[in-house]
Amino acid sequence: MHRLLVEHGLRDRIKLFASGKLVTADKIAVALALGADCVNIARGLMFNVGCIQAQVCHTNRCPVGVATTDPKLQRALVVDEKSYRVTNYIILLREGLYNMTAAAGLDTPTKLSLEHIAYKYPDGRVRRGEELFAQTKDG
Repeated sequence: MHRLLVEHGLRDRIKLFASGKLVTADKIAVALALGADCVNIARGLMFNVGCIQAQVCHTNRCPVGVATTDPKLQRALVVDEKSYRVTNYIILLREGLYNMTAAAGLDTPTKLSLEHIAYKYPDGRVRRGEELFAQTKDG
């Protein structure tokens, strides 16, 4: 999407939000390197508040109280305990992202780009991000 927006001269007018299974710092780094302006993290936070993937969110019968408005079921969610887990997750996620950024020789994750991506295939071959995702002459 980033490449297409650049090609059509729209990149400076449109912000890209990345989401979908961005649970770890490395996945967030790749999303930023591919051109995302920011990321949306839901899955990791849901796990940290106690989601067990019972897949009944839409029924209002979440057994751990995460996705329900039923006061009886909500009692299963101990907010005081889960707040520490969520805080730790966010702190460690940020730390991991900044450690990878520093390892790439950068001072902020927003400077990550295709040149910082490497993909290793199961057979051991490695390809650079610039090879995997064609760049335009404008970046």
